[in-house]
Parts: sequence; structure tokens; C-alpha cells
Amino acid sequence: MKTMTALTIAALTMAALSGAANAAISGTQTWKMVDNKLENTSNGRKLCMTGIAYQQAVMEPCGSNPELQNIREVNFAINGMLMLETYPEYAFAPASGKVYIREYEPIASHWDYINGQLKKVDTDGIVKCLDMEGGINVPGAKLHLATCTR
Repeated sequence: MKTMTALTIAALTMAALSGAANAAISGTQTWKMVDNKLENTSNGRKLCMTGIAYQQAVMEPCGSNPELQNIREVNFAINGMLMLETYPEYAFAPASGKVYIREYEPIASHWDYINGQLKKVDTDGIVKCLDMEGGINVPGAKLHLATCTR
């Protein structure tokens, strides 16, 4: 009986430790560059980051608006820039915690791509991640900076 109790405690301890060490990244914070578009597939939907002039960036069906979805993949791979292919003078960058298409600036437009997350130091000096408001990947979901889930 003592052996069984010790094994059970050991198994539960290992499960707890491995779960804490492998805490999952939120699906709405997991991004992938596919065919020059920044894509998220959480919630069973494949949607892409889409810019709207003077409005907060949103999620829309991939390919629905190539001018405001296609990103220069080379610039992203080299230095984390989410620069638009059609309008290279503009890039996705945060302002007041929300993400917009803004005039390209080397520092403001730079993102760190780590383990599928796009990370950025916010104005308060804290590293935050690109996420969707409401925590669900649906068409029209607005993009903002949020506390990183990992």
C-alpha cells in the first residue's frame, strides 16, 4: 500500500511539474507567416491580419484583401518587420496598445518572433504579445497587445 501511495504521489508530482513547464501559448497569440500573410488558425478558423486605413487592424479571411494583408516576408524573416508588400512605406505597429497600419519606423515597426508569438515592448516597458480582443479568432476581431501567455 505504501509503495502504491508513493508511486501515485510521484506520478501526480511529475504531471504537475510537466504541465507547469509546458504551459500552452494561447491560440490567439500563435502566428505563422504563410504565403506572405500573417495567419492564425485558432478556434478552427484560418484568418489573417488585415489592415484598415486609420483603424485598428482586424482578422479577416486570408486572401480577402491582399493589398492590406500581404507582408514582405523577407523583411519579416530578417528583422521582424510587418511591412506591407504593396505599400512598403507602411507597416503594422502598435499605438496605445492597439495595432494599426502606420508609417514605417525601424523601431516601432519591429517585432520579435519567438515560438510563434509576436512580441513587442509596450510603452510601459513590458514585453507584450500580439493578440485578439475578446480572445477569439473570428472575422473582425481587433488586434492589440496583451500579456504574453507563456
